[in-house]
Amino acid sequence: MGPTSSERCVLLTRSPEDNAPLATAFDEAGIETREMPLMRPRARPLEGENRQRLLDLDQYTHVIAVSKPAARALAEAIDTWWPQVPLGLHWYAPGAGTAGALEDALGVRVKTGSPPTSEGLLALAELQNVAGEKVLIARGEAGRELLAETLRARGAQVDYLPLYGLVQPDYDETTLSHAFAPGLTDVLALSARAWQRLSELARQAGFDWDGMRIWVPSRRVAESVSAPGAEVKVLAALDTMSVVSQIQDTEPTT
Repeated sequence: MGPTSSERCVLLTRSPEDNAPLATAFDEAGIETREMPLMRPRARPLEGENRQRLLDLDQYTHVIAVSKPAARALAEAIDTWWPQVPLGLHWYAPGAGTAGALEDALGVRVKTGSPPTSEGLLALAELQNVAGEKVLIARGEAGRELLAETLRARGAQVDYLPLYGLVQPDYDETTLSHAFAPGLTDVLALSARAWQRLSELARQAGFDWDGMRIWVPSRRVAESVSAPGAEVKVLAALDTMSVVSQIQDTEPTT
């Protein structure tokens, strides 16, 4: 029989603002958490062609925000540069959390992918016949190339709108020792870049992955994970309660 909720311990690795609701939900489920943000978003100035893309927002047919930081930054930029949200745009986000950030800030209806990944978005009927249409992808400084490549192959004109960068915090030995201390059962790594950083810190701490469960957002990220002895699990949904439920209900590696 697997451990009870009180015997589980989950390492949360998202930004502090995204870790907070997860920590609360896990606590309510009786599951211990530790926090070690792997990436922190840092706003970047909107200049040159990127500012022009925002000013030309009403010329696009489809707008995709690929993450919560992208959604928040896009909403703030629209509030700054537009008197109101342009009409007639089709809005998209990979999952419910990012969609909710857009909907709350802009009052728009946002379609999401199933699963909540680039592949899920690309499967939407609205993004199949896009030849001659303009698509704007709000993102960080890199990532989501699959979205742009596939939509361009379908005939769309795709532009990126980079709105933030990601900073990797450095952690001292004491912090790493606490994060990877005995008792840890589950780890969240919600992007390939996050996993890369997490594996670097684990090596630095001399951490043994044997028996761990590593939760990732997609099969594509799962393929990038190399952790002997660990079980890699793909999350079916990324909203807070779904993440908690999946970790709570899944038996650990034996």
